[in-house]
Amino acid sequence: GAAFLHMGYFERAEQHIKQVLEISGGLGHRYFTGAACLQMACIRHRTAAADDDFLRRALTIFKDKKRTYCWGLTPAMIEELMGQAVKADIEVEWARKIAADSLNCAVMDSGKLILRLEIKILGSFSISIAGRIVCRTEDLPPAQRQLMAVIIAEPEQRISQEKVQLLFWPDSSPAKARSKLDVLMLRLRKSLGTMIKPLEIKNYLSLRKGIICLERCWIDAVDFADKAKAGLWYAQRRERWRAGNNFYPAMKLWQGCFASDIFSEDQVQEYCYELRLLLVKSSMKWGEILIEMGRQTEALEVLERAFVYEPLNEQLVKMLYGLHMAVNNAPQAQQVVERYENILRMDDYESAEINEMLRQVVMVT
Repeated sequence: GAAFLHMGYFERAEQHIKQVLEISGGLGHRYFTGAACLQMACIRHRTAAADDDFLRRALTIFKDKKRTYCWGLTPAMIEELMGQAVKADIEVEWARKIAADSLNCAVMDSGKLILRLEIKILGSFSISIAGRIVCRTEDLPPAQRQLMAVIIAEPEQRISQEKVQLLFWPDSSPAKARSKLDVLMLRLRKSLGTMIKPLEIKNYLSLRKGIICLERCWIDAVDFADKAKAGLWYAQRRERWRAGNNFYPAMKLWQGCFASDIFSEDQVQEYCYELRLLLVKSSMKWGEILIEMGRQTEALEVLERAFVYEPLNEQLVKMLYGLHMAVNNAPQAQQVVERYENILRMDDYESAEINEMLRQVVMVT
């Protein structure tokens, strides 16, 4: 059916796809039913049939199954269908997610697709378009970087102008703080607008009804958090394969948190702290899953990498030490204890406190 669809033989394609719908329905394979419905929706769209029923059915299934891969469709077909879904108010959120995951595009309310901005803040800062870097740390003045970071640290990248004014100019009057914010926003929009041409900055950074919005962007920290949380959710449901499919790309994204000399606002550092906790929880849970599967070497790699970034987390240290001992690797286990001790001393812990913390670690055996 997909082959005939690609060749433009819509009647023959429809015959085969309807057979798929009948078979998959009988077997209870909802994902294949959804994929076939998407292909039928494409046929309806390309033959100008005023029928969105297949599109609605497909997206309902995809959302329910948490799937975004559109089997058998070209990028052009996905663009057509997701644009139509948003325009027709059909599972808008999931249609936009499919477009983002499949095409790295955002869907406007009009149904038009535009490229997303790609923003990296983990380890280093950059903004890219389709993989091409257009902005690095040194390209934005400190105040503009701080504003970007504060927006990113907020849920859904939306923050009230009053909150920004209090964060940046707590001693200024509301009128003066608002004036300073207007100037800062103008300068940031001008800087970014020049860098992302021919894209229009108004589609990405705006101030609407007192709310500053950063939208239609892929942000590595947000993607890390989403994947890590999804991995923890699947792990809780004992779906180990799906948990790993989320943990693995999440850990690949992690390159360290915001550099304090680039982003220093207290609110941003709190966001970093939350991300680091999520790193530890995800690494430990993935480590548990890998150990259950008999893949201790991989579990050690996951835990060691987390330990590099979070060397003061006692639970992580205990788990790493215990796993080294469990695989009869006492020298490596001792190195973990020594590294932990050195870090505690550098953080000015008292000797008695250090000895007690080390005792707690070695007790895990």
